[in-house]
Amino acid sequence: MLIVQGVALAMAMVTADAPAASASSKEQRVAAAYQQFEKQRHVEAALEFEALWRDFKEPRFLFNAAVTRYTARHYAHAVAYLNEYLALAEVKGPTAMRRRRSSRSRDARSRACRSACNPMGSRAHRR
Repeated sequence: MLIVQGVALAMAMVTADAPAASASSKEQRVAAAYQQFEKQRHVEAALEFEALWRDFKEPRFLFNAAVTRYTARHYAHAVAYLNEYLALAEVKGPTAMRRRRSSRSRDARSRACRSACNPMGSRAHRR
């Protein structure tokens, strides 16, 4: 019984420090994955990027997993990850694209109005 209480206390202490350690752990894991990739150890890098994707759900990890699987010649994995990555981009993409289009059309209208109001442009002031 005393051992069980000791284990429970130790687990509570570890989980209490987990949020503070998770940020540095994440950074260390990312750095380790990039180092593996630079050392041409693509499978190990892919495994780490896949684990980072599972743990943190950041799209960059999914993309990096796809790239490392591709460089390891695991094409089926690479295609699956890229499809998933592109599906994420489609979800986020239309809103961003609409904003860009709206901004571009607003700029175009502004330029059109300036040229219609002053057909000579800045040359009219140079006489």
